[in-house]
Amino acid sequence: MFEAQQADPDKALHLGHAIAKTLEDLGRYEESEKLHLQVLEARRRLLGEDHPLVGDGVGALAAVHHYRGELEEAEELYLESLEILQRA
Repeated sequence: MFEAQQADPDKALHLGHAIAKTLEDLGRYEESEKLHLQVLEARRRLLGEDHPLVGDGVGALAAVHHYRGELEEAEELYLESLEILQRA
């Protein structure tokens, strides 16, 4: 999805993240998780594993799991996010 926006991938990823957060706010967690994963995969490819936006993306994914009551998954992702942000 995001590679199609080669003219400005930063804007496309920012927009994708914003839409995923909006879906999350609407309680549409499955859709939000799918989009967060797409954005995260693209950020990892484009920016590298230790970029702050990758850490932010992992944290956003953790929040979706948190809101769904999947606390073990959320905790693992929150810790991964923290580790990435500390390295960045």
